[in-house]
Amino acid sequence: MNAEEKSEKNNEEKPILEETEEIEIEIEEIEEEEVKEDKPSPYLKLSKEELIIKLEEVEEELEKATTERDEYLDVAQRVQSEMENYRKRSDIQRNRQIQNANMRLLKKFLKILDDVERSIEHATEEEEKTSIHLGVTIILENFKEMLKTEKIEEMKIKLNKTRVDMRFHDVVYSVPRDDLKPNTIIEVTEKGYKFMEEELRPAKVIVTTSVMIEEEEE
Repeated sequence: MNAEEKSEKNNEEKPILEETEEIEIEIEEIEEEEVKEDKPSPYLKLSKEELIIKLEEVEEELEKATTERDEYLDVAQRVQSEMENYRKRSDIQRNRQIQNANMRLLKKFLKILDDVERSIEHATEEEEKTSIHLGVTIILENFKEMLKTEKIEEMKIKLNKTRVDMRFHDVVYSVPRDDLKPNTIIEVTEKGYKFMEEELRPAKVIVTTSVMIEEEEE
């Protein structure tokens, strides 16, 4: 056998040896794993008393973990509740600000409404026949209808019958009368309006007072 044939034979034997070595390594690893799996639990070497102590330690750790979990859950729930309350307060405050702004604007419109009503009430007979007067009257009625759709209504006051309610009436003057009960409204100097059953603008009124009180003051 020449040198070339020996070299080729050696090259053929090398892969076989390498594969054999890999198989042996795999067998050793499998045997090591089997040994590990068969290794007995360390707790089997403990006595009954030691196992009880170990169990108590595990229970204490579990109770501690449960307590910490409950504490974290309580904190999370309180934070969520506070955030929800903050959101509700913010919504209420924002809605109140919007409502207050709307009410301020509506009060300005009511001043215009007062001026238009006065101009119509004090119009002469000749002015009432003009197209301008008719047009203003139509605009006024449409404006009142618009206020109703926005839940704004004029306060209903029956002269010589309605008694003063300080929530909705602003007394500007009092007149002694013996034919009516005290604090009876006899005249409205400025109309009052309600917005969703709440006072938007108080009515300015003149009321009666007792004649006897008036005489005592004199």
